[in-house]
Amino acid sequence: MGKKLLSFFILIFLFYTAQSVFAHKVTIFAWKEGNKVFTESQFSGGKRVNNGRIEVYDDQGRKILEGKTDDQGRFSFTAPEKTGLDIVLKTGAGHQNHWKIPFDANKKTVREMSGETMKPEKIQVTPKELEAIVESIMDKKLKPVITMLVDQRNSDPSVTDIFGGIGYIIGLAGVAALFKSRNRKGR
Repeated sequence: MGKKLLSFFILIFLFYTAQSVFAHKVTIFAWKEGNKVFTESQFSGGKRVNNGRIEVYDDQGRKILEGKTDDQGRFSFTAPEKTGLDIVLKTGAGHQNHWKIPFDANKKTVREMSGETMKPEKIQVTPKELEAIVESIMDKKLKPVITMLVDQRNSDPSVTDIFGGIGYIIGLAGVAALFKSRNRKGR
């Protein structure tokens, strides 16, 4: 009986250790508005990453800038011209994650488009330019929705998840005990 109880407590310890590992997962979310890039970073429980190190790499893997998140887990910078970005968040103790923003050679900012097409007497907008304008506006409007989705995706395990995990472990221990008792009877 003592070994079974010890085995049970070891399994429970391993379960909670695994939960604490998942609780320290870190996420970064980035988006581009015009010529600015904005990032938000948080841990899986929703706590914002304060003073996390941000490193920004170009398409060739060269570091082009670095900085630190503020107390709200935010960091922003002016986007470099004509390159995709890999934005890496490092929070210490080996925790890191990244977000990629691909380069689109055909995509222009609203400022670039308005400088090309606006004339005092009339405005001419091509379908491709209109699409870029609408996309830029939608990015701004959808930012809060996307942030909420990222927050929900990275939530801590619920009480139901924890009890479900404990039940799963107890079930596995029961299966192991069943096989062990069958082995004893077969001898």
